[in-house]
Amino acid sequence: MRVAWRGAGGALLLNPKSVEEGVNLQAAIKLDPTLRKEVAEKVGFNDFERCLFCGMCTAGCPFSGLREDIDPRKFMRQIALGMREEVLNSQFMWLCTVCERCTMNCPMNVNMAMVVHAIRGKFGIKPPGDLMYQCRAVGGSKSLMITMADWLKSGRIKVDPALNPEPVTYHDPCNLGRKEEIVDQPRIILSSVCADFRDMRPGGRYNYCCGNSGGALLAPEHDELRMSMGKLKAEQIKETGARIVATACLNCVEQLEEINKKYDLDVQVKYVHELVDRALVGS
Repeated sequence: MRVAWRGAGGALLLNPKSVEEGVNLQAAIKLDPTLRKEVAEKVGFNDFERCLFCGMCTAGCPFSGLREDIDPRKFMRQIALGMREEVLNSQFMWLCTVCERCTMNCPMNVNMAMVVHAIRGKFGIKPPGDLMYQCRAVGGSKSLMITMADWLKSGRIKVDPALNPEPVTYHDPCNLGRKEEIVDQPRIILSSVCADFRDMRPGGRYNYCCGNSGGALLAPEHDELRMSMGKLKAEQIKETGARIVATACLNCVEQLEEINKKYDLDVQVKYVHELVDRALVGS
């Protein structure tokens, strides 16, 4: 018995009789074998075609257990199988925080954020509401971190860490840490201007996303999910015992302030440059 055959345009059609006889192809009546190539062209590279579908991305996503539709492996499988309708109507591409934490786990370095951004923006899909596609990070934060770290190391600016006596920790914004590789500079700065700097675990490029990013998570109807995502960050902060959480991203500041209230952390949320300013002393 033929389970499926090619129809007009190369579409894969399922034999209805095969369904009656128990052949399970995810009830997919129509598959489009051109989807994978089209996504690759619009992403701009073919690396994702090396995907092993091993599930390491899902294991690396800190939010994959919160909902069934937050599953990067499933999304990649849908692309590979040509499930065009399922891909273009997927909730995953709007709920994904594009933090690239899954890419850190991927043995083939598949960049899920690039795939998600390409499908969001290059397939003519109308976003669900008035949404932004990307994190609204503070402009120039990369150059700011580099400059402040250099000035502190060279002694160009003088600081007294005793002016920031409270325990301080640092949250790595996904754009700045994982994507821009600005990891050491914020720690150099905070260790110089604070009397008691305490790093999160994991930290640096492996730090967890705070849960606030471009996509559907900015819509009010997803506030509960966004705060559920923030629980992991709340636990990280509590573990450090810090009284101040510093970061360098507008989105992260907004989310951390909400996490602070939701989980009764009783901390202050500050930009890194605020602590530098508070520690400045005369030459």
